[in-house]
Amino acid sequence: MADQRERHINHYHRYHHYHLLLGGNEGDVLETFRQARQRLGEIGTILRASDTLRTAAWGFEAPDFLNQALELSTQLEPHDLLVRLQQIERDLGRQHKTTDGQYHNRPIDIDILLCADKIVSLPDLQIPHPLLHKRAFALAPLAQIAPDAVIPTIGKTVDRILN
Repeated sequence: MADQRERHINHYHRYHHYHLLLGGNEGDVLETFRQARQRLGEIGTILRASDTLRTAAWGFEAPDFLNQALELSTQLEPHDLLVRLQQIERDLGRQHKTTDGQYHNRPIDIDILLCADKIVSLPDLQIPHPLLHKRAFALAPLAQIAPDAVIPTIGKTVDRILN
């Protein structure tokens, strides 16, 4: 019995729970989101998905964006997940990454918002997303699936920040 429980605990601890945000404002965004969810299902399990919400572009003048929050369980470590997400973005038509504060229209953007209560600080990856607490377009869909999730860098829940 103890061996079985230990195997279950070890199996559970190999998985990471991420909250992601899909965003896009070019082309058939709903179809692109469908394809992105399908690809994400190949690297983990989507546990929850918010509604798809329409929001104004943030940081530049552009057509409205669609956004959807997802909870993903996967064995991938944070940086490995980032690499896979960037490949999915490229495969689905993303050509420009935001650089020097210059935003662009895009068919798909996949951001890692949270990884449970972990804080990751690497040159090319910050978790939680450093602007999450300032972006209602990310907080609103995230609140649908994880209102009690705590943003560890500020110690507040998603719901508390929104309200």
